[in-house]
Amino acid sequence: MHALPRVQEANAISLDYDPAINQDYWKRRPVAVVQRGVQIASAFGAWYLRGKLQGSQQATERARQLVQAAQLRHILTRLGPAFVKIGQVRHIHIHTYGRAF
Repeated sequence: MHALPRVQEANAISLDYDPAINQDYWKRRPVAVVQRGVQIASAFGAWYLRGKLQGSQQATERARQLVQAAQLRHILTRLGPAFVKIGQVRHIHIHTYGRAF
């Protein structure tokens, strides 16, 4: 039985975690890195601004928190598995942001 190669082409990410290989992979893709950074920043920036603007429109602070929490869950889900995990970890620490989040 032959072992399959872990990397099948030069542009593929290795299936074994190696920080040096990972760094090299992303160094060759600065546009993708910037695009992802902009995607993340715009998602959270828009969420923050919506929260500030909608804060004055909500009847209660609790209603505002529930709306913001639902929006944040949607953003984290859209951004992918790593952000879902961050949300799960954050949820464990309810004392930090409140139960709504």
